[in-house]
Amino acid sequence: METYAMNQANLADNCRKKGLYKEQIEVWRESCLNANGRESSQTKQLNQELKEFF
Repeated sequence: METYAMNQANLADNCRKKGLYKEQIEVWRESCLNANGRESSQTKQLNQELKEFF
């Protein structure tokens, strides 16, 4: 939610400060928007990566 209204420059700066990638924000945003629907392939991939990491 914090990044939703940011322009590209502010988003990039925010990501650098927090050690995130813009692509991660986009996947999280898509996941939130589709929370009650079906999972996207990116969401499935992120979930698999998180399971492997932990």
